[in-house]
Amino acid sequence: MGQPQVYCSICGAPMLEGGSLRDDPKEWLTNAILLTTGHRTKDGMKLDEYWPPSPRTAYPFHLGPDPPEEGQRSVLRLDARSRGTASFALLESGERVNVMRVAILPRKPAPDHGAPLYLPVHCLCLQLADRLIDSVETSLLMTQVIPLDGITSDKNLWEVLHRRLCGNTAGTRTWALPEPHEYFGGRRCRNIDWEPGDDPEHAKLHEQNPVEILGLTESILQNLEPAASVNSSGVEREYATRQDWYCEALVNQQIFPWLWDLDSNAVREKQHAGHWNWELLVRQVSLKQIHEPDDISIDLPLQLRNRRRIWRLLEEAKIQDVAGLEERLMAARMDERRRYALAAAPSSLPAGFNPQGVPSFSPPSGQ
Repeated sequence: MGQPQVYCSICGAPMLEGGSLRDDPKEWLTNAILLTTGHRTKDGMKLDEYWPPSPRTAYPFHLGPDPPEEGQRSVLRLDARSRGTASFALLESGERVNVMRVAILPRKPAPDHGAPLYLPVHCLCLQLADRLIDSVETSLLMTQVIPLDGITSDKNLWEVLHRRLCGNTAGTRTWALPEPHEYFGGRRCRNIDWEPGDDPEHAKLHEQNPVEILGLTESILQNLEPAASVNSSGVEREYATRQDWYCEALVNQQIFPWLWDLDSNAVREKQHAGHWNWELLVRQVSLKQIHEPDDISIDLPLQLRNRRRIWRLLEEAKIQDVAGLEERLMAARMDERRRYALAAAPSSLPAGFNPQGVPSFSPPSGQ
């Protein structure tokens, strides 16, 4: 049995071994970044040391009894190359590090120190995260309401991802962070090896380059349908104004930040070349399920569907989204065990006892 496959902490697709797919459409899966955190000291930047969770909980890893000052901490991005295992090589130093675990040696029942924590992501997935953060900053400037526990910064991205990592990785066969939506498909492929044959449709989708998409604008505009004919001149003007508004909405990056490379000039050329139903197109592009490979609401290339999938994973992510759910499930299981234990416990009341026959008592009146 080979070494277990490692999967991207953002998109859930495999982190393939570097150099194995040159000039291949899947080469982007080999370009890796390791995320970690560090803090400034008088001697320079020092990596943060993470400690395992307490035995009473599986989440999250923490910064120990004497954490560094929050204002001195930052998220670090280290260029790396997968070695085909949970070990990655840092390109700058050549050091080999393990990902998705805190390597503390020798292991003790009560550790007295921590170790750096590294999470692997694809370079292009991190580019999408950066664009999402930029769009959130723009929304904040426009005084729009943004969930503060979402990915609003580099630090929040780290908090979302590292808090999904379970502290108990003993016997782990698959190196993938849990994700509330199961990465919108592909779960059957994420085994000890990446096995696309177990779910060909989602595997093909997840392997598509989400950033470099040739013909993106044309692939969207091909879905345009002619505008409905209107007899009344007044209604026609109102209808045309409405369609113009939707056309502007399509090229508005505050509304569709994940379409940053849509060619606005080509869109307006199309607008002036005929009468089109822009409202229908915008509503189709707005549908959340368009990232599904079997979606028939709109005709899009798989690369663009994969971009929308990853963008949705990022925009719906929340700090504690996995750990919070696990804690609630654990509490529910504990409650259920207590109920079973109480039901099975022998009663100390006499047989045939009828609580309805017990007289009620009132406190003394004080008279």
